[in-house]
Amino acid sequence: MKAPTFAVIVALALTSSTTLAAPTAIPTSISLTDGYEIPAPTGLEARLLKDAADGVLDDVAFIDAALVASGVKDDAIAAERKRIERAIAGPRARAGTQRDAKKRGAALLSALHETVLRRYVEDQSRVDVVAGTGEFNCLSSAVIYVIAADGLVDNPRGMMALTHAFVRADVAGKGVDVETTSNNGFAVDREKLVTSEYLRRLGVGDGLTEAQRMADLKNPQEVPPLGLVAGLYSNRGVQAIRQGDVEGAALAFDRATRLSTGPLKVRVANWRGALLNNAIAPLLKSGRTLDARRLLAIGLDGATGETRKTLQQNVAAVATLQLNEARTAGRYAEALGFVEDALASQGASQAVVKQLQSIRGELQGRVAGGDAGRCEPLAPQERGICIAAVAAAAVDAGDDDRALDLARVANRLAPGPQTRPVLFNALQRSAAKARGERDCRRAEELTRELVGVASQLKPARDVDADTLRAACYWSLATDAVNANRFNVAADNFARAAVFLPKDPALKKNRGEVELRLAEGHARAGRCDEARPHVRRAQAMATGKDARGLQLLEVCANERSTAAAEKKDWAGAAAELRRGLLDVPDSAVLNDNLGRMLHNQAVSALKEKRCDDARALLPELKAKGRTVADDVVRVCP
Repeated sequence: MKAPTFAVIVALALTSSTTLAAPTAIPTSISLTDGYEIPAPTGLEARLLKDAADGVLDDVAFIDAALVASGVKDDAIAAERKRIERAIAGPRARAGTQRDAKKRGAALLSALHETVLRRYVEDQSRVDVVAGTGEFNCLSSAVIYVIAADGLVDNPRGMMALTHAFVRADVAGKGVDVETTSNNGFAVDREKLVTSEYLRRLGVGDGLTEAQRMADLKNPQEVPPLGLVAGLYSNRGVQAIRQGDVEGAALAFDRATRLSTGPLKVRVANWRGALLNNAIAPLLKSGRTLDARRLLAIGLDGATGETRKTLQQNVAAVATLQLNEARTAGRYAEALGFVEDALASQGASQAVVKQLQSIRGELQGRVAGGDAGRCEPLAPQERGICIAAVAAAAVDAGDDDRALDLARVANRLAPGPQTRPVLFNALQRSAAKARGERDCRRAEELTRELVGVASQLKPARDVDADTLRAACYWSLATDAVNANRFNVAADNFARAAVFLPKDPALKKNRGEVELRLAEGHARAGRCDEARPHVRRAQAMATGKDARGLQLLEVCANERSTAAAEKKDWAGAAAELRRGLLDVPDSAVLNDNLGRMLHNQAVSALKEKRCDDARALLPELKAKGRTVADDVVRVCP
């Protein structure tokens, strides 16, 4: 598989008077699986992985495999499968009225965009979420189309570039491209539709030049169903990282790797590497350098060629950012650790090593200065124990930042019972301080480090890390609610839920915030924006709560009424179809849809648009509209 040359995300430079060329690679010792044992697959997922061992799905249906890869639990698979089948039934029926494959394929894509595929969201690849909220990206829309196109067009299959996914189908024995992110993307001339500007709007290939982005798209690879399923797992891993769910990301990437066998292994590894390379940009913007480095470490697994080279460059770049961050904040021991990583890198020139050693000396002096200077003449083991005593005194004096710096150095020099308790106490105090200051990202990382140190104590100490990490984000969310910043509140409640997913009070708070957001959108007539919030609120509800569905019902009806007043019968019918996906038992929406379909059919017959009139037949007959007889008579 040809790999494009990806842009390096960040510049390799140190904020120092010392001029330093970056090392070619940093050891990828940071792992998603630190302190976490990935559970063995069970149930349907175990069946899927076993079935996939030969590279072909024989036992598990593609739709079920896609749901498993999206993260749907076994006990919800049947319900989510039915939701998807119900959502695509109307578009399939309408497409099935067309008499040749090209018209069927185009009609299907158009109908899916009218009903199921409502809003492009760059990282929304869960196929169950597509059916529930209408949010999709290139991969999830491709999977939905492949599922829906069965029996309507020949051989629909996945196509993957390193930064994009689409579908290819056969028409009259010839393969045609289906750009599933566009309602008119069937048998598309990709050079005209899929321009660099189009991809930029989708967020595809962020960080690439226009030439790089387009070169990538000219080299897509056809993938079997398992390739799309592996892609769903990889996208799920990226989304988990963005939500702060490190363990969930580790599991998803593990499963993606297991699905990738034979020639597919290298192909998917490079595709995943490019995906993760692009995914670090938003993490770096929000200051989450450690999570970015974890993603790059996973991306390197199996990556080859230019993809691997660029990932290594970005690992080095992010490590340099971490060094700069720590030095600027005065966390010199932390910075010293990143220097040590750089010194352990492979292929660094002697000049680079010399410069790094100079910076290490500067940082060691800063860390061990003052009252820790008396420890310098000692051998490493004794020096570590001596510095631990100075760190303990700093803890007692309330100098938390210096205490943590010293304790880290002490534990690096002499890890053991005389240094670890001091590091444990320093981490506890620093994490508590970060939570109090609402610096939740730092509190989260300090707590993660605290858990590792606690497990090494004799006897080991229990740390309720989940509660500690959730508490900080919960506080941020509460502050946001009090300030009527409900989007910020929703994001922070969701981050807290990563750690306390079953907490009833947290679920209730999340549900109420999501409903407030849904209400704001629905009252403004933004039904597609309201829908995801309603679905999330429903997921939080412990009992039946009809408020969200009522919002969507009213919103759809009002938008339909506005279209009908303009005699836009097709637009009115489309709004009602969407509403009925949300509230299928609504008598008002069902009755009004029958009326709009009648008007639309009469208009099509008057203008002799028989293809359009025939496309309405399944719905007209289902609703008992007598105009169906006229369609059959006029357009046999």
